[in-house]
Amino acid sequence: MITSIVRKVASETEGVSRISGSSLVDNIAELMGSKRIQDRAISVQMGKSSVAVEVSVNLYFGFKL
Repeated sequence: MITSIVRKVASETEGVSRISGSSLVDNIAELMGSKRIQDRAISVQMGKSSVAVEVSVNLYFGFKL
């Protein structure tokens, strides 16, 4: 559920061209039939009272965050 929200928000963020992980790992995983790139590019770790989210994205060239 959290990854779905993060994926939607990241893909609608100005300057983000796509959600992406490591290109080498993505290529190997796709060949092996692993999970979709977008699922691997979002990491969620839940603690007792906190949530940590890491998202890998590609930005458009020259875009400033």
